[in-house]
Amino acid sequence: MATFMSWMQDQFLTNLGVNVALEPVDEKVFDALLNSPATAPQLVYGGWCQDYPDPQDWLSLVFRSDSALNYLGWQNKQFDELTRQADGEQDATTRRLLYKQAQQILIADVPAVFMSYSRSAYLVKPYMKGMRENSSPADGNIPGATDLTSIDLAR
Repeated sequence: MATFMSWMQDQFLTNLGVNVALEPVDEKVFDALLNSPATAPQLVYGGWCQDYPDPQDWLSLVFRSDSALNYLGWQNKQFDELTRQADGEQDATTRRLLYKQAQQILIADVPAVFMSYSRSAYLVKPYMKGMRENSSPADGNIPGATDLTSIDLAR
């Protein structure tokens, strides 16, 4: 991780002209710093992975101001209200529109910079039918692995 962070530091300087000082701390100190808005670092490299395929897993759980995972200290009352409404909405179309409105607020306010995302590529033999792309987070690294009954081997 130290090599990666040094590379990131160089990228900030080279591309943005911003000199970023690295301050490595152990995990317990880091957690304590994050848990208080008064001591939260100005810039943190962190990540989140989708636990289940729903906008709530990102918008409500990570960015709403009352979330235990919101280490940014970012608050937006309209975003909070939209995500609360969407979380309880039964109509799928209305729910999706509410999350979309909340996402637009998130994009406009930019409380975080999304720097990278991981992706896996798979080669699937042409005779394997029924493989799906990320049908369930439980599938892990092999799409469709939790429902092997949908996969056919046809030669």
